[in-house]
Amino acid sequence: MGTDRGSTITIALYGLVAFAIIFSGAISGLCLARLLPEHYRHDATRRVVQTSMAMVSLLFALVLGHLVAAAKNKFDTSNREVGGFAANLMRLDRELSNYGEEAKEIRPLLKQFALAKFEASWPARGAASVDTVDPPQWRLLENVQRSRP
Repeated sequence: MGTDRGSTITIALYGLVAFAIIFSGAISGLCLARLLPEHYRHDATRRVVQTSMAMVSLLFALVLGHLVAAAKNKFDTSNREVGGFAANLMRLDRELSNYGEEAKEIRPLLKQFALAKFEASWPARGAASVDTVDPPQWRLLENVQRSRP
């Protein structure tokens, strides 16, 4: 919980720094506009600057929109894969329970595999690296496959 609060404070600090830089840039631009020579303050020059800034703003909006869409797409894909994996595990567990006593020793192996997969996907804070899990996930899955009734 301390790490979540620390990351929230860090994000807020970055936002505050970005706001301060942008705001100070805008104020500096307003102050420097008065110091510019007269030939830089004509309507034609002002229109060119406005058009350029409109293009930069549009480009920024497009990039930001693409970033948000890509993040949402990744989240949706991950969510769909996790849901499918969980449904398949539940279906396999149900089939093993319906199979009877012969499949009784396979179900704990399947549970151990599911827990290892869960731990690899969402490791606990301060937990060991996924590479040091004993036995590895693929070995657990092989144990389930070899333990055919």
